[in-house]
Amino acid sequence: MLDIKWIRNNTERVQKAAEGKKIPLSVKELLAADERKRQLQQEAEALRNRRNTQTQEIAALATSGDKAGAERMKEEVRELNRHLHGVDGDLAEAEKQFAELMELVPNVVSLDTPEGESDADNVEVRKYGEPPVFDFTARDHVELGELHGLLDIPRGVKTAGSRNYYLKGAGALLHRAVQQLAVDLLLAKSFTLLEVPVMVRPEALANTGFFPLGRDQVYEVAGENKMLAGTSEVPLVSYYAGDIIDVGTPLRLA
Repeated sequence: MLDIKWIRNNTERVQKAAEGKKIPLSVKELLAADERKRQLQQEAEALRNRRNTQTQEIAALATSGDKAGAERMKEEVRELNRHLHGVDGDLAEAEKQFAELMELVPNVVSLDTPEGESDADNVEVRKYGEPPVFDFTARDHVELGELHGLLDIPRGVKTAGSRNYYLKGAGALLHRAVQQLAVDLLLAKSFTLLEVPVMVRPEALANTGFFPLGRDQVYEVAGENKMLAGTSEVPLVSYYAGDIIDVGTPLRLA
């Protein structure tokens, strides 16, 4: 999440980034919410300081025997508390609005990043080698998989809908082999291997940037406050959430 001080000094860049990513964010509204939150914080703090001072004055009046003065001051404190209660309610609502808007703030890309609407606008930076030329018609992975009995797409669609498939026989073994290769490479680089939860709390998804915009794309267990994580970065990033840790050396989790 970007620092609000940085946002204040870079409003145009943040607004442009939001518009480029089709995020419904008004930076002007965000800054207004921030200003209102800070004003209410200052007002609440001033009221608390005044209440503390008057509480001390009540004790002094009581000690001096001025009971009438102490009672008048107590009534002032009661009225002040009622006022403070209202300000605290407004502050809680302002903080909630500010937090919701801050969650919409996107990361800002570098100034030299080319703009574009799709892959067609990608800029080629460099090119290595040349695509191979075959003396036969090349088959894609689906054709090769079906030819060798490695996968079954029709039954995957029948069971689970579009974009699903079964891996069969050598296809399933190949999948396991690729996973093991990835694990071996990571262990060789001193990563700690973790078996992670697949059901997580909403804050885990919020902390990794999947919420609030992606909430309608997540499967939720009704009444459990748990959601299905679609990628392991969600539980991995959450592993140290809220902890104070020593990062003198990199933390490598896989």
